[in-house]
Amino acid sequence: MNRVRFGVLSCAVLLSAACEEKKASAPTSASAETPTGPAVDPNLAQAVAAASVAAPTAASPKNEDGPPESGVFAPGKADEMHKKGDAPKIDVGSTGGAPKRQLSLNLPPGSKQTGSIVLTMRAARQMLPPMQFDLSLEAQKPKADDPATPLQVKVTTASLGDMQGQAMPPELQAQIAKLKGSRVDLKVLASGAVTDSRYELPKGADPGLNTVLRTVAESLAVSSVVYPSEPVGVGATWLVTSREFATGADVVSYRMFKLDALTETDMTLSVSTKRYSATNKLTLAGLPPGDLSLEEFQYAATGKATVAVGALFPSESEQNQGLNAVLVPADNPQQRMGVQSQATATLKFPK
Repeated sequence: MNRVRFGVLSCAVLLSAACEEKKASAPTSASAETPTGPAVDPNLAQAVAAASVAAPTAASPKNEDGPPESGVFAPGKADEMHKKGDAPKIDVGSTGGAPKRQLSLNLPPGSKQTGSIVLTMRAARQMLPPMQFDLSLEAQKPKADDPATPLQVKVTTASLGDMQGQAMPPELQAQIAKLKGSRVDLKVLASGAVTDSRYELPKGADPGLNTVLRTVAESLAVSSVVYPSEPVGVGATWLVTSREFATGADVVSYRMFKLDALTETDMTLSVSTKRYSATNKLTLAGLPPGDLSLEEFQYAATGKATVAVGALFPSESEQNQGLNAVLVPADNPQQRMGVQSQATATLKFPK
């Protein structure tokens, strides 16, 4: 039993930070470490550059105005892009073709919904079997001094699937099942943007599973639908810029939405996300002790979603997320440690 339990915790730690020591005399590219990671839509890169140049502090479109190629902002530069505490910003790039409609979120207090997430997670050469989480959601009444709608998400069941056709041992199933009762609390603005995400393991769950629950919470946040501020039609694109804490870092996040199809009741979206670290620090479980400086940070997520008009979460979607980073120990600046993780989240929130 102890051996099985240790295996689960080791995998959970590896999923958050798969560190491989690299000896190098010069920085290596994090993005080159895992070429199978999710590709970023070129339109997203262009939109990010345009949005960065248009930042209030930017006087002219110079290279230093945009997000850095390393993915790590110089001190103070992230605040020029998007300050901590500022509401997410929505920029409509194209309103698409006719006919156009004003789309908006429908999340009244007291509304309830059920759904599920299936996670497949990999870090470097380590992989966990697919994990399924059944969820219940309930929108709470906003507080008088906070316009965001609190959304409480509870894990009602948690289970492991088969891996390469082999059923997982009962002991492993029992460990994952203890995630039942976990909570994820989100704050949702009228646009659908999530401004805060918190999660809590239930009593009796092993702390080593914290990484798995964090990935559930982040998958929900990155899969939420942010609605544009203008009427749009098929082909419309809009960029959402936000400041958040995700993947172990204080990040400036850019999410590009593209409206691929629209009917009276449903819409199909393509979504691409790129994140940049606001500091040179990374806080993930499993990192070795010591003063580590973040030299490169590359995060990208892509996905397709079918969404009921007005819904916060898709009726069906798949999100592919990838993190590649390079850390440098302060006591050995010639050493490089790669951090690599990938996750695929399949979400279903039926009408």
